[in-house]
Amino acid sequence: MKCYASQWPRRAAALAAAVCLLVTAGCGDGAMTIQGAVTLDDTPVENGTISFDPADGNGPTLGGPINGGRYEVKAPAGAAGRKVVRIQCFRLTGKKIWPGPPSPPGTMVDETKQVVPPEYNEKSTLTADLVAGKPATLDYKLSAK
Repeated sequence: MKCYASQWPRRAAALAAAVCLLVTAGCGDGAMTIQGAVTLDDTPVENGTISFDPADGNGPTLGGPINGGRYEVKAPAGAAGRKVVRIQCFRLTGKKIWPGPPSPPGTMVDETKQVVPPEYNEKSTLTADLVAGKPATLDYKLSAK
C-alpha cells in the first residue's frame, strides 16, 4: 500500500479551491432572500402566507409561510422588480361547515375567516421593489381597524 502523504497538501488545496468555486458560482446570479416581520394590529401574525406577485404580470410569483410573525422567501435569479405584496391570515371561527362538492354530504370541516383586510391581499396596495442579488428585509405592520 502506497502512502501519498506528500501529495495530500496539494490535493487538499485543490479540493478546497474547487469547493470555493462551486460555492461562489451562484453568487451574483441575481438570487436573493426576502425576509421580515408581519403584524396585524401590533400582534405578530402567527400563521399566514405572504406572496410577491410581479406588478407588470411578467416573472415569477414568490411566496411562503408566515410563522410566529416572521417569513423568509428565497427568490431565484430573474425575480427582481416591482412586486405587489399580498398577505393572508385565516383564523378558525369555531363553526363547522360542509365544504360542498365533491365532499360527501355530512362531511364537516372547521370554518375559517380571513382576518387581514382586502387592501393587504386581494385588493393589495402594498408594493416592494426587489433588486437582483440584494437581500431585502421588509416588515409589514397591518391594521384591521
